[in-house]
Amino acid sequence: YILPPGTGRARLDSLGERLAMVSTNNIVSVMDVRSKKLIGESFPMDKRFSMPYLTGDEDLVFGRGNRYQAGIQFYDINSGAKVGSLIDLQSASVDFLPATKKYVVVSSFSSVVYIYKDRLESETILDSGQSYQSHAVNKEETLIAVATEDGNVIIWDINKGEKVGEALKHDFEVEGIAFHPGNDRYVFTFMDGGFLYGWNREEGNVFMGPVKLSSGRELFINSAGTVLTARAGTGSVYRVPVQIPESGYDYASWLPGLAN
Repeated sequence: YILPPGTGRARLDSLGERLAMVSTNNIVSVMDVRSKKLIGESFPMDKRFSMPYLTGDEDLVFGRGNRYQAGIQFYDINSGAKVGSLIDLQSASVDFLPATKKYVVVSSFSSVVYIYKDRLESETILDSGQSYQSHAVNKEETLIAVATEDGNVIIWDINKGEKVGEALKHDFEVEGIAFHPGNDRYVFTFMDGGFLYGWNREEGNVFMGPVKLSSGRELFINSAGTVLTARAGTGSVYRVPVQIPESGYDYASWLPGLAN
């Protein structure tokens, strides 16, 4: 497929089903990849934004500024109308929660995490008091763990906008977090320096680790809750078997420090 003349940049959505394009004069068009037909009308995007990003399944696209030009603005891809107000964040990123249709908007230049629903009509503000580092959401999309630059990981109730329990304290910044999918009282953290921990967040203690890996960013867990995947800065990927504490389980032969 050849992009239309005058296209400056283009980007697929996460499923590869829609393509957002922006022309050299900052006009945005969105195309259905399968039919190769445009969705809605083309519309102008604020010139502070250089790239449109498709997100979620509610026909929204957003433009974002960089560290020198703050701001993030959502648009309706069918009408081109702005959705919600300009969010005053630098180099922001958006995490769409598909089950609850909420948008988590974060920036490493801010201590505030914004959570929106109803196509940005409803807003919840979570202020951790220190600059944002990373986050994770539990399977039910009711809890969010937010790591800050001081090494703390704070658990928030998404619906109430309230902190849950005490912060999980680390010596350095946490670059990746994962809730266990079967029991969200257990949280895994990947600290700067390459140290991996497993926490019982309700008791505030460590049940696993530290497992020493290479420094990196991002932490994932499989749907069964048995293997963690950490991405190192070197390009390596570590897979670490995990076992959450169970009543009557014999841990004498379990070696959580083994990773491949």
